[in-house]
Amino acid sequence: MGALRIVAIKNDFFSDNDLYNIDAELIPNTENGHNRPYVIVLRLKFRGKNQDFAIPFRSNIAGHRDKFEYFALPPRKETKPRNIHGLHFIKMFPIDKAYFVKYNYPTGNASATRTKQYIQKNFSRLVTEAQNYINEFENGCRPSFCVDIGKIFDALQGVTATI
Repeated sequence: MGALRIVAIKNDFFSDNDLYNIDAELIPNTENGHNRPYVIVLRLKFRGKNQDFAIPFRSNIAGHRDKFEYFALPPRKETKPRNIHGLHFIKMFPIDKAYFVKYNYPTGNASATRTKQYIQKNFSRLVTEAQNYINEFENGCRPSFCVDIGKIFDALQGVTATI
């Protein structure tokens, strides 16, 4: 299953692979001038291959979204009423570990510590739910505003994507 890894992604990942032109649903890599943190879940299966996936933290997932689209986390002060803080499966994408950058997770921040502990405690469930999302995606379930995992996967494999 692998261990919990919280990392940032090199900007080169997006520019080298022209990913913003391949999929407009990718979330910008920086947030308020800082690299966005991602959880990397190892060994999710996609198209019969083990593949690393980057799953972004989101403070304000709309409360009406289907629960299979995210992994809920304890709310943050930035989480608006009726919204959800979580790991947003519909925004996850395949990635190569060469693009990982160390992310300095905030220490001394009670909310950040609580979130990290929650993920660690529920890591097995996170992996299961993320794999279930991938399986549904492969079976044709495409929620609105989702990243096209297949196109990103093809770009990383050097396959010319048809847009």
